[in-house]
Amino acid sequence: MLYDLSTPHFSFLYGEKSFFDLTPTVTVTDDGSKKTTVYALADGLTVTTVATRYPDYDAVEGVSWFENKGRKKSDILSALNDSDVFLPIGAAPALQVSPRKPTTPCEATILYAPHGSDVTNKEFFCDIYENKGHFFSANIYPGQSRHYENVGGRSSDTQAPFFHVHYNGKGALYAIGWTGQWRADFTCTDNGLRVKSGLCDTCFRLLPGEKIRTSSTVVFGYEGNMTDGQNLWRRFLKKHFCPVNEQAGKGMPPVSLGLWGGMTTQGMLERLDALSKTDLKF
Repeated sequence: MLYDLSTPHFSFLYGEKSFFDLTPTVTVTDDGSKKTTVYALADGLTVTTVATRYPDYDAVEGVSWFENKGRKKSDILSALNDSDVFLPIGAAPALQVSPRKPTTPCEATILYAPHGSDVTNKEFFCDIYENKGHFFSANIYPGQSRHYENVGGRSSDTQAPFFHVHYNGKGALYAIGWTGQWRADFTCTDNGLRVKSGLCDTCFRLLPGEKIRTSSTVVFGYEGNMTDGQNLWRRFLKKHFCPVNEQAGKGMPPVSLGLWGGMTTQGMLERLDALSKTDLKF
């Protein structure tokens, strides 16, 4: 598997100290398809991570829950990376070019990061072949980093939360599951890419009894060319995440409702009343 389940896949500061420096107790249960790890501190803060394997694909979905089981408010949680993982796909050598021989996309590690919805002709388009002089915008070399985040708290505004990395016949797709404001950082090394992603500007406490979850991630590995990898990804999503698929049969997807902040209070109440009477899944 591309995704290493033997080490923690998240990181954050708790009271300005690394969470793992506080030596939490660790409890692990693993039934082969799902690994649940519970990290607990003496003050009652508990972090539960659930990693779901998809053995028919080289894919793992991860999500974390944070709960205060103590009697006092927690210390401050900050700098939260819901996912802190390494993608060992290898990498091209450091950038070496000359005016006579610029690089081509296939000679480097490629990081595709599609634009989101920004009302331009680049909506959901990757800057694959955009020439930036001696390199292409999708190329990333050891020592280089890329930062991505969406705009305005809308998950695909300007930047979409999906990424595709590839080098020399090996690749990975990385997806962030969150409907609000997220961020992702990719750093290229000699052996692959380090990825840290999470919610922007996390800095909060938990009151006694409070429990929250943050963004989920899916890491998907493959071997072959990028087109094959992308098609495998589509099949994976259809089989395991689409509300209607071969396994679900007669499943009913949720209805998308256009209830937005520009509506009047009365208009919103009328629609909510109608929804409660129809029992629509939305």
